[in-house]
Amino acid sequence: MKPFKLIIMILSFCINVHAANIQAKNEAANDTISVTVDSNYIPSFTKIPSAPIALNETYDQFNTAIAELEANTNLNDGTSIIFDLALDNDATSNIQNTFILEQVNNTAYIKLGGKLDYEKVQEYRITVRAMNFRGLKAEAVVLIKILDENDNIPEITGNLNGVILEHEPAGTFVMQVKAHDNDGTSAHNIVSYRLEGTARQYFHIDSITGNITSLVEFDREAKDIYPVTVVAEDNSPSVLFNNEKPNSAVKQLFIRVLDKNDHPPQFEEQYYEVNNIPEDADINTSIIKVKATDLDKDPKIKYSIIENNIGKAFKIDEDTGLISVNKKLDYESIQEYDLVVQAHDGLFKSTTNVRIQIKNLNDIAPQILTLTNITIKENTIPSDCIANLLAYDPDIENFEYPQNIQYALPKEHQHLLSIDDKGCLKLLQPLDRDPPHG
Repeated sequence: MKPFKLIIMILSFCINVHAANIQAKNEAANDTISVTVDSNYIPSFTKIPSAPIALNETYDQFNTAIAELEANTNLNDGTSIIFDLALDNDATSNIQNTFILEQVNNTAYIKLGGKLDYEKVQEYRITVRAMNFRGLKAEAVVLIKILDENDNIPEITGNLNGVILEHEPAGTFVMQVKAHDNDGTSAHNIVSYRLEGTARQYFHIDSITGNITSLVEFDREAKDIYPVTVVAEDNSPSVLFNNEKPNSAVKQLFIRVLDKNDHPPQFEEQYYEVNNIPEDADINTSIIKVKATDLDKDPKIKYSIIENNIGKAFKIDEDTGLISVNKKLDYESIQEYDLVVQAHDGLFKSTTNVRIQIKNLNDIAPQILTLTNITIKENTIPSDCIANLLAYDPDIENFEYPQNIQYALPKEHQHLLSIDDKGCLKLLQPLDRDPPHG
């Protein structure tokens, strides 16, 4: 990559001239004048850096010149050159004024103006402009490369507590320690792990992965918690401390020895039954609470319905075992549920049966089975029923059971017809087929 470039700004241009006679109307002339600028008058750089400049990201010599540039005006009129820095919106172009320019006579000095950080910007392309008294300009680009250094300390993240079951064999995985180093290159950001103190008698940590495994078989009754000191360090000497050692982070974590789960949960009842749950029960209505116990210390029992929950009609609180209504019930669809409920302590499982019987409610209107057209002679009143209506109640399961149906006629028809409790429809007045009554 070339460390600089020169740009010739102006060589020639054209001017359009319009002349008009203000004394006489409509008298004017147009012409074009060509102007050529002698390139000998354009400024020229006489000294520029011959190669890219490399700076460590911790460089902080604000008063020392990083680069020197010199230029001539090429006017031979005793005037001085003027330097400035060109900017655009690219961070590499010095938009944050990380570098500044100071001028002494015909020399421009580039100095540090702000903090460097390799992790944010890795190189800068500094455009220096030189302008003479006639406004003619030349440009040179100075390339400054930022070098990564070990200026970030590893950070240990994530869960800092581990557990292991008692009586597990040596070599059992316990937990993983994770750390991150924000340095930008692998020369400084590779983290390794080690343990310090007495924890090394009981645990081993993999220096690359951070995996902690056991070295012994633990007995919870002897000791149930172990403090462990973990060191995470990167892979090169730190520039933050002049001790020729890598940056490191130290954290203390705790590993608990847990009671081994060797007892399954047991329900207090192997069979539960609940009767007469109305079919119009509201959603979230509590039905029954089941309970299981576990002889292990501090068991974490979770409850679930695993079978026969048709249409997910019921739900169970996984922590308390409370069963409640989850969907609208309908006796006419399902009269009884035989749920299978499971208790799970993380290792062992057990089940119980819960029978829930739904109570039928009178929530469906009666249905008439026979609807027929009736033909009778006009001006006569039959002594028998002109029709026998038969109705049933869908809420009653068996059609042969008493239906308890009561029949009635609208008030506007009661002068003409009557009906009894058995559905016998009789005519009270003769009918006239002919107008005006027919």
